[in-house]
Formats: sequence, structure tokens, C-alpha cells
Amino acid sequence: MSGKFERKSLTILPVTLSQTAGYSDELLKGVLNLPLSSRFDYNNISSKYLKDFENEFRKSAFDPKDPMGDKSKEAITKAIINSALEPVVRIVCNQDSIDDRFKRQQKRVVTSAASNEKIATTGEQDALLLINGAFIPVVVLYNVESKDNTATATGTVYWYRIDATNVTWDLNNQQKNGGSIYPTNFKDVKVNFVSANNLTSVGVVRKKDEKEDKSAGGKLLGAASKAIEESPEDAKLSADQRAVKGLPEQIIKVAYTMEDFKIRGVVQTVDPDYTIDVGKKEDAYVDQGYKIYETRLGADKKPYSVYTGFIRVDKVGNNVNNIEDSRAYSIIASGIEQGHVAVSHDQGLDFYIRPSYKTVNIPKEIGRLVYSSNLYNEDVNSSINIDAGLYFNLAKVTNVPQLFIGINASFGFPNATSADAFDGTTQSTLQVDISVMKKIWLSRFNVFGEINFGVNSFSIGNIPTLSDSKLTIGTGLAYGAGVNAGLEYAFSADLNIGVQAGYRYVLPTTTLTTQLGDGEKKEYSKENNLGIWSIAKLDDLNLGGLNLGLKVSYSLPPFF
Repeated sequence: MSGKFERKSLTILPVTLSQTAGYSDELLKGVLNLPLSSRFDYNNISSKYLKDFENEFRKSAFDPKDPMGDKSKEAITKAIINSALEPVVRIVCNQDSIDDRFKRQQKRVVTSAASNEKIATTGEQDALLLINGAFIPVVVLYNVESKDNTATATGTVYWYRIDATNVTWDLNNQQKNGGSIYPTNFKDVKVNFVSANNLTSVGVVRKKDEKEDKSAGGKLLGAASKAIEESPEDAKLSADQRAVKGLPEQIIKVAYTMEDFKIRGVVQTVDPDYTIDVGKKEDAYVDQGYKIYETRLGADKKPYSVYTGFIRVDKVGNNVNNIEDSRAYSIIASGIEQGHVAVSHDQGLDFYIRPSYKTVNIPKEIGRLVYSSNLYNEDVNSSINIDAGLYFNLAKVTNVPQLFIGINASFGFPNATSADAFDGTTQSTLQVDISVMKKIWLSRFNVFGEINFGVNSFSIGNIPTLSDSKLTIGTGLAYGAGVNAGLEYAFSADLNIGVQAGYRYVLPTTTLTTQLGDGEKKEYSKENNLGIWSIAKLDDLNLGGLNLGLKVSYSLPPFF
């Protein structure tokens, strides 16, 4: 199956626990005037059915003292079934709805005759996918608090999803219904609770000398819609009415964070380039990842998805006023075909950890900073390290694919055993830097290059003293810069494992620091302590050199 009906739809049902000050009417207006989102369809049922639902809700066993209890959730379910469910299903399964979606695909998909025939197929399976993609968010307004010219409305949105997997379809009356396919018995359609989220909306009445207020609910986070000028009618609204009217808009904010409402498109071409029918209108961006699925219908008539790959956008299509697809390249391709569903897989920071081997030069005489003996039996020329860091993708800002800025830290341990006099002490190296990295992908493999700039230091800690406190002696921060290159393999959309090699140059240290316990840190310069530098051979200390490591990185989901 092509998967063209994976697009979700919303039918919002609002209700208030109090009808004071016209809250119910303002909540209804907020629903009916809700700005459309490009990510999903919005089914605007008539105010009659919205009122019917409100009446059923008020007769239900909803418990305001336990709004998240099973009793309250079941009460909402019954209110939906007894009022708005049938009109919602009729809208979703209406032939006009099917035709609209079909025409959209027919305009965008350039296919062979065989593929066109497959995509043009509408019927029971299409209706089933449409109805199972229909969500009913129920907005329950609890309270409105006003202070001066500002009011805050609070409530909860209860997410319900229509389930028609066990429905039989009235195919005999399809022609009489204008081509629409409806269930034989609407009582077979189920409504399942999915989740719930708290909502908050603020309304403000501005003074005459302040800037004119914009849309009641404010600008939506991440939404494509823009704030609009107030109508004369809205300008007369009180602060609490504005807050209530803007409450349904908060659903868009919540929906943008939910798995079911991620950006979805369809693979248009696979050769010579992968293209998908999303673009600027859907807030697509360079380097946005998409997991690809083939939607199939099982023997039990339940749709299920088969993962076929992962692609990443490298050129965003301008589809605001035109039909222009976005171009992508494949990372994982295990049977991606034209017509498969592309589901956005947004990635935030990339976290990595890398055990590494580095060449250094730590003179054995450095121990004479503490005692009249060497720290090691011979100079140390290598260290074992644990490196970790975070990379932020700059593609949204620069439009350059796979360009990252990172912050990195490396903790190293000299590859040697300290002399007996230093038993119980610790020796370690530290490197902290920022870096810029570029990746180039070749299917599952990527090659990367990186430059970095930061600081390095060496320290001896846990040194016993005559007091109960321990002494720590360390070199001051020495500036360094380096280059790295490597090769990675994508085990999944988020997990990469590879190898890395590089070189770093570090300037000689010019300061020493000492700290007794948690006391004040003291600093000593080379200029005023040439004798110490000579005895400990600090000029021979080199914390730079070659490095080789095994890198494991994982892409974290966005935090905002």
C-alpha cells in the first residue's frame, strides 16, 4: 500500500466545567476559528454537534476531583460516542475527503502506470486508514483566574483515537452515498484513550497606548501559521475571554510534540535522487531525518508498518506556493520504494563517547614538584583516555548539511605506574575544547573531518600532607589546537560507531597551581619560578601528540 492516508486528522471537542461569563461560547469560537496546521487535517464539525457533546458531557460521570481517573476518562468516551462520533466518522470517510487526499497525491507523485494504478486505488482499505488516523482531542476548561488586565485559563486536553479495525463496511450503499464508504453499524466504531496533557492560555487586554494585541492565543510554537490582526469583535473581548478563546490553540503546541503528529510525507522518487513531498510549508529543514515505512494491511485488517530505511534532507523544497519536493540522501536503505511513508525523525544534540590512546611526554622528574624523587621510573609517552562531548548541528543556521559545532572533554590517565613514594596519589590529564566538524555520507558510512581549539592540563592529586587535607598540584591551562578525521558506520538512524585519528599541538605550560583541600587555589608563573621549571623539567612536558580512538555517538531527541 502506498501509505498516502497516513496523514492524521483532528476533531476538537471543547467543554467547560463552568458556563460563567460566556466561557462556553468563547471556547467554541476558539475551536471554530482555530488556525490550520500544515502537519495534519482539521475536521470542523458544526456547532450543533459541539453543543450535543457538551450536553452529553454534563450528564456524564466525569469527576472534577479526579479528572485523570478511569471513571472520568470513560465518561468522556461515552459522551463522544453518544454525540459527535458518527458525524466525525462521516466527515473522515466522506468521498470528498478521500478525493482531496487523492488529488494531492496525484499532483505530486510522478510514477509509472503501474504505480499510478496502485495509488489510485480507493475503497475499504483507504477508509480504514483514514478513520484509524482520526484523533478527537477533548478540551476541558477547569478555571480562569484574572488579575488586572491579564487572565490565565487552565484545562486539560484528553486525546482519543478512533478505532475501526473490527468494522464492516456498507459497500452496497456506496453509490447512494456519493462514493463515500461508511461503517454498516456505527456502534462497531470504538474510541480509545491515548493520553492527556495540561493546557494553559494567557489573555491580555492592552492599554490604548500599548502595541495592538495580536491573535488571542499568541504565536504557536513551531507552527507555520502567523499571528493575525485582531478583528473589531475580538478587540472587545475581556482578558478572561481571550484566554479561554486561545485555549484550543495550545493543542497545536501539544500535537507538535506527539509521535503521532510528526511531519509525514510520501517518497516521490528514488532515482536518481530521493525526494519527498514535504518542504518549507511543513517546516522541513536541511539535515532533517525521515524514517521510511511501507504501510501494509494485515489479515486482521489492522494496518502495520515495515521499516525500510532512513533518509536525510539536503535540499528543502519551497512548497509554500508551488509543488516542489525536498531532496534527500539515504543513510539506511533496505527496500525504499516510491510511495512509502516518510515520518520525520528529528534529532537534537549528538552525544559521543570515545576511548582513545594518545601520545604525550610527561617527564619523570615532574614528581620533584612534590618530593625529592621522580614520579615515574621513566618518562611517560602515552595515555589512555575517555573522551566525551556534545555536537550541535548547524545546518538549520547555515544550510550546510552535516556541519556541527561541538564541546568536548577528555580525561586521560598516564600509561605508567607511579613510583612507590607516590602510592595513593592520582595523576591525570584534562583536555577541554570546542570544535567544528563536517561529515560526508556514503550510504551507511560517513567520513568526517574536525578542527578543535581548547586547553590542556596535567595534575597530581590526593597528595598526603601533615594536615588532614590532601594537596593537588597541576599545570595551568595550556592552549592547544588539533585536527581529527575518521570513519563511522550507521547501525541505526541514531547510533554510529567508528574510528578516529588526529594530531594536537599544545603550547608549553607557563603556570603551576596548588590547592590544599578545598582551600584557595594558588598560582605560580614560570617567570618567577625558573628553578622549579628546571628541576621538574616542565619545559619537556608535552600534552599534545597523536591520538587514535573508537568513537560511539548517539543522536538525542530534541529538547524543544
